[in-house]
Amino acid sequence: MMAKRLLPLLSSSLREHMPSEYLENEAEYWRVRDELLTQYAGKWVAFHKGQVITYGDDFLEVMKETARKGFPTAYIDKVGEEGELEFRCRRVVFDYNRTYQPTSLPQARVTFTNFTQTHRQTFTDVIPDTGSDLSALPPNDASALRLLSGPYVASTVRGVGGQRVICPICPAYAQIQGRTLEAIIQVIPGQMERLLGREVLNQIVVTFDGPNGQVIFDISG
Repeated sequence: MMAKRLLPLLSSSLREHMPSEYLENEAEYWRVRDELLTQYAGKWVAFHKGQVITYGDDFLEVMKETARKGFPTAYIDKVGEEGELEFRCRRVVFDYNRTYQPTSLPQARVTFTNFTQTHRQTFTDVIPDTGSDLSALPPNDASALRLLSGPYVASTVRGVGGQRVICPICPAYAQIQGRTLEAIIQVIPGQMERLLGREVLNQIVVTFDGPNGQVIFDISG
């Protein structure tokens, strides 16, 4: 796959929430990108005001280190492989058969916080989704959580039908009944539902008890 700039492909509704300094860092990164190839090819880098402030092999660790160093508007990408990171949201939506009762949808009460834990929002309608690689929130929720004021990566998300969309991927936390879990949130334009993805569900034991209409989170440990 050819390296490409994803940021210009973001919807205007997402771009308007992005700090101008982040957009400036992205533009400057691409101006010197060929120079970065000689030293950082294949590495994730955080680029801020003309300098690489941290780099590594794991994009989440690079995002965390960028936040710890106090550079929330640094541009983060994988040198030489820009635009190749892709997550899948393996969901398909069917109309309810309203002649069959009862029908139910598993939901959970989850508090999301941004990576610096300065903003939080609690939702009672979060859908545990074992088919989604990552969690997902609508842009308005992301704005309230200030997710786009911290480090993030622009990436491709592809649904079960093959449709692709460009969106930011942000490190965050999900709290369930007092247990704090690491989360990675996709901010998807046009997204209406709130999803708790497998990156969170894999950290705990979750039981879907359809006959009793319960989704049970084992938050011990």
